Amino acid sequence: SCCVTAENVADLPWLVDHAADRGAAALHLMWHFIRGRGSAGQQPAPLAILPWLTAAMERAESRVITIDNIENLKGQIFSPPGTIYDGSAAGWESAAIGPDDRLYPTAATIGLEALATPIERGLAEAWQTSPVLAAIRSSSAATLDDPWRFLLGGGDFDHSYHHAGTFIGDDPYQPLTEQLALILIRRAAERLPEAAVPALRLKMGELLVSCDDHGSLALCRSNCLLSLNGSSDSRARVGEYYASAAGDKRSEILNPVHYDDSLIEHIPAAYRFRGYGCGSPVMDAGLKAGDRVVDLGCGSGVECFIAARLVGKSGHVTGIDMLEPMLALARSGAEDVRRSLGFDNLDFARGFLEQLPLADAAADVMVSNCVLNLSTDKRLTFSEIFRVLAPGGRLFTADVVCEIEPDAEILNDGTLRGECIGGAMTQKDLLGILEESGFVRFRVLKRIPYRVVNGHPFYSLTFEARKPADLQSPPLQVFYPGPASGLLTPGGHWLRPGQNATIPDDDAEQLGEQVWQLDQHGFVTNVAITAGANCCISPEAGAAPAPQPQAMHDAGCLVCGAPLVYRPTEQNATCHYCGRNLPANSCCEQGHFVCDGCHTGDALDLIEHLCYTASGTDPVSLFHEFRRHPSFPLHGPQYHALVPGLLLACLRNAGHPVTDEQLRAAIRRGGEVSGGSCGFMGICGAAVGVGIAFSVLLEATPLKGEARQQVQGIVQRVLAEIAGYRAARCCQRDCWIALGVGMRTAAEMWDLQLPAVEPFACTQMARNRECLGVDCPLWPV
Repeated sequence: SCCVTAENVADLPWLVDHAADRGAAALHLMWHFIRGRGSAGQQPAPLAILPWLTAAMERAESRVITIDNIENLKGQIFSPPGTIYDGSAAGWESAAIGPDDRLYPTAATIGLEALATPIERGLAEAWQTSPVLAAIRSSSAATLDDPWRFLLGGGDFDHSYHHAGTFIGDDPYQPLTEQLALILIRRAAERLPEAAVPALRLKMGELLVSCDDHGSLALCRSNCLLSLNGSSDSRARVGEYYASAAGDKRSEILNPVHYDDSLIEHIPAAYRFRGYGCGSPVMDAGLKAGDRVVDLGCGSGVECFIAARLVGKSGHVTGIDMLEPMLALARSGAEDVRRSLGFDNLDFARGFLEQLPLADAAADVMVSNCVLNLSTDKRLTFSEIFRVLAPGGRLFTADVVCEIEPDAEILNDGTLRGECIGGAMTQKDLLGILEESGFVRFRVLKRIPYRVVNGHPFYSLTFEARKPADLQSPPLQVFYPGPASGLLTPGGHWLRPGQNATIPDDDAEQLGEQVWQLDQHGFVTNVAITAGANCCISPEAGAAPAPQPQAMHDAGCLVCGAPLVYRPTEQNATCHYCGRNLPANSCCEQGHFVCDGCHTGDALDLIEHLCYTASGTDPVSLFHEFRRHPSFPLHGPQYHALVPGLLLACLRNAGHPVTDEQLRAAIRRGGEVSGGSCGFMGICGAAVGVGIAFSVLLEATPLKGEARQQVQGIVQRVLAEIAGYRAARCCQRDCWIALGVGMRTAAEMWDLQLPAVEPFACTQMARNRECLGVDCPLWPV
């Protein structure tokens, strides 16, 4: 520590060198005030300190030593939005006892009669009833006419009192603090190269120096006090949190990890179970052989191991993490992975998101799973990612976001920051930083509910962004069919409905079916379009279109949408899609038959994935979310697998023990229940799905009498409710009934707090030809 005087102020840069040479990690400066042996001649003009302090700050950065006062000020300036600094910790969190056995607000005020409080009746009573401390606590920066008041808190308590006899607002060193704050803000804004186009340089909340659990209101530290709370450093707190999480030790942030067996069979079994992510960007990245992949915040390395298999011997995967315990786990697992694969394309390195230990253009693909929210400098992080990506490189990230900025109470919570909530960006800010960092072609791949904290919803967002390529992609003719009045492409082209345009083919690829891609004959190549009754193909030689992909209808016949016809007896029929000749009870009015295998298609894998990644406990909300996927038609055998999957996923998310193997088994069993079983077998597949879920949980077998009886009784209750309606099958209604009985039964059986399965207003009446109408419990009131 050093008290800065008129005589030694010019020595501040030298003092930094002197402290660094002797191994000191930090230097603390005290501003002079006149008391005791202090004199007016010793006190420097506050603003005369600024140039020497700035030089000392720059010297400290080069010598890797901190100046405590500056770090404390950074913590205030670069704090989460909404944080209010109001007044001093004196009288709130600290006080001093003088040699006269009286209580004073601070050590610097000992001996001042006006601020003394007797403690004859005990320290607790003095602390609670002191009129002096009460007056200090009632003072507030809100009374000041100063634009800095809620950032700087009204100045230093001791200096304000010694200068003007006030508790707040009269610190003579306030002009120095304000100028220093401006310098810090300007330096932070200039830490990155200037963008080629007008853009934000710095926004409050992007740069976070400290993370104290003080909620939305914080108190300022006295200039006389040396900071001893190193744990408030934001990066250090996150590091401590995850260092203690190495080896799946923090169950509150563990999420299921589920991949196809073929992708993880080369990974040690201990690494396959759960992880700290909120998505699966490595699977969304479309990795191919030869890709150079970097996983940011790789943790124990699971996604690196998967990527290693996907990119093959000609590719390479680098995992980056700031924690040695995590890297030790990853390196240990990598030994088995190398042996299983038969080649070595893996390495791991310690580093920070803001300072990646990688060369420029070193990666073709970068992935991160619930990590970027932990960054203490998000703008610098995205700048580093942009630097490391090769031209045309892709970033795939799953991370926690929100729609509206949370209040400061959430943002200042160290535990919530470790749980990926406190550092979550708004979707708007995320896109803004990506664009300002130079990324293009931002695209959201997935968004699912993640968590609600203090009434504030957070979402898991999986997105892609790209670094511009050096070469322009080839042009492609497209046609925009509407319905919007215009469409702006990722590359900035404006498409008008009903008009052809030429855009880069990677733009067209990203836009998907929003635009129709045209071949040289003008035929649409990316969307299935059926010719009408009065249309014919072009007679010109060589002008016939390429075969169009077959679209599946979501109601009626999957092939043509015509109503289905059910027969009382089986007849052999050939499946329209796979060509197998099978016994069948149904076809459409046009004669099309689709077997159960083709009917479910990829739905079982989809159900497994969705159930593994679902985070809610309300089966109806998840039911609606799943049904929005194109793999789910209005009716079909997919729902026989969906019901047990949803039930087990909700029970697991509510805290009931459900293993990955149990969830997978239930879904697969449900997938084996044939379509039309509600009529042809007298038992609804949704009821069977509930029975399957409880059979898995109770470990029922044909030989276990009690468990078998329990499961059959549950199925009987579901069937009784479904049979209470004289109605044709409706998978939505029957699943709703089945899920309701299942959730109520589970709550009673295991004493669980589960959400009620409430009715909702149906919106599919027009598409359901056999709708029950007003007698349906889901009919809109």
